[in-house]
Amino acid sequence: MYHSVNPGTALPDWLVRIAGGAPLLFVAPHGGRSARAAALDEASRKVNDLHTAELTIELANRLGASAIVNRAEDRNRLDLNRVGDVRKGAPWFIDLLLENVRRQIAEAGEATLLFIHGWNAIQPCCDIGIGARVGGGTFVPVKQGVPTVPLRFLPRLAKFAEASRRGGIDVTIGDRYPAAGRENVLQLFTARFADDLDPRVRELGRLGAAGKIAAVQIELAVPLRWPGALRTRLIEAVATFAESAPADATLTMLEAVPAQCLAPEQLALEFHDGEAGVGGFAAAERLVSGRRQGRFLICIGATRLGLFTGEDALPTTGDQLRCGGLAWTRGAAGVITLEYEGPCLTFPRTDPFLDLEFGLSEAELSRLEAKLEWQPTAAAGSSGRHARIGRVEGRVRHDGRTATIRAAATLEDGHRADPKRWQERRALRIPLGPKTFLSMSSHTDGDERVEGEILRDGRIEPLLSGRVSVRNSAGGLAPQAMRVEVASRSGSLRVLGQVTHAIPVIRPAAEGRVLTFFGLARFGAQGRVGFGTFEQSQRLGGKAKGTER
Repeated sequence: MYHSVNPGTALPDWLVRIAGGAPLLFVAPHGGRSARAAALDEASRKVNDLHTAELTIELANRLGASAIVNRAEDRNRLDLNRVGDVRKGAPWFIDLLLENVRRQIAEAGEATLLFIHGWNAIQPCCDIGIGARVGGGTFVPVKQGVPTVPLRFLPRLAKFAEASRRGGIDVTIGDRYPAAGRENVLQLFTARFADDLDPRVRELGRLGAAGKIAAVQIELAVPLRWPGALRTRLIEAVATFAESAPADATLTMLEAVPAQCLAPEQLALEFHDGEAGVGGFAAAERLVSGRRQGRFLICIGATRLGLFTGEDALPTTGDQLRCGGLAWTRGAAGVITLEYEGPCLTFPRTDPFLDLEFGLSEAELSRLEAKLEWQPTAAAGSSGRHARIGRVEGRVRHDGRTATIRAAATLEDGHRADPKRWQERRALRIPLGPKTFLSMSSHTDGDERVEGEILRDGRIEPLLSGRVSVRNSAGGLAPQAMRVEVASRSGSLRVLGQVTHAIPVIRPAAEGRVLTFFGLARFGAQGRVGFGTFEQSQRLGGKAKGTER
């Protein structure tokens, strides 16, 4: 349904417009929502940028600025950040941008447009898109992108970055979303569109090419959008865009981090403390370029999950593998210490990743602190080819409640080889009392192939054979129970498992989409009971679509 707002302009009723006197325009193109998806069929759907509509309105009111806010329309139906979508489905959006640009130039001599976006890393950081990166006090090209701000605007970006970092917020320029693609709406304000057939677009392109427009894409991670102290600090930092900045401002804080040639590294820890009611999955990877990726998920009680995810390109030194506050340190005798202190998202259910937008909408911003020390088992016979068996001890504090952790645990250290083609896979980490621990994985390609090892009475032996049978939920794909049969040199073992937490995730793969369940289970064999972890992957039909900002 449409109604007339200004003479000659028909606007959709999901659009919010704020008229302000300050020479700033805020735009929230992805502040809408989508209907809840049938998860297995709609996994490739793009997630709307939750909380950006409310945040943009708050910013405009705080600074007395103008705003154009999409507060309801699903970006999968109409994407206001894609030039083609705007031309076809929202030509009025170009009118609104041009109207505001003309007003700002008439009143202040230049126009500043801040596009507010969200990305779903759970670390206090934002990435600034200006169609380029920065180095040596000037622009560094990103593919075919054209800078969307004049060079003289960089001191204002530096002032914003300095204010953000004082508030504990990291800032990068074009590290993840540079706003350099031709279809990105910010490119309308560049010479790429200076000869466009549409006179409105042509005017925007020529004004931008003449240095009259500064258009900035601000990508905000989760803790900066959800209500809380970090969002308040972000608002204070954004307020610096309404202030002048010295022309000789230091720009080094905006410069891209040079690529590093480092040995790749990967660490992954799994544990399940049944007595404490806490299980955890933590991992981090360092790529050859030096970029790190990290994640830490904890299962709390019967249904709640706490999650941190992050990525980092800043260089590190010493024995640490660090990513966005998640730090792994290597010690003597193979000891690995995992530490984290910072924000996390808390989900009230175990399936938030099937429909990520719906899952995020239910999540609350929380605080997570953890210090865990993993020690390898002092046992003879380990081949070193599989997840290493050991114990983890330490504490996890979530939302003010502390759990003491003492549990059997496995550590993967080093890159896992990717198969030439995808295969169904299962992995099980099964402790049984203080003296037995089974670590195994299986791949199915016609026949099931099992590999792994078992700790039994102080010795680690490779598995000679094995079989895993899984019973899924009635009419569903979620594992409910499993039976494991394995044999090593010292004998056979039969284990029954009951799943307590099953966490589904759909991932893209070369041959289609993959449904993975990972989680926690209670295991038993020959009167012994233990609490362990599992992973199960199977292929779904259809190929996943890529995404871009």
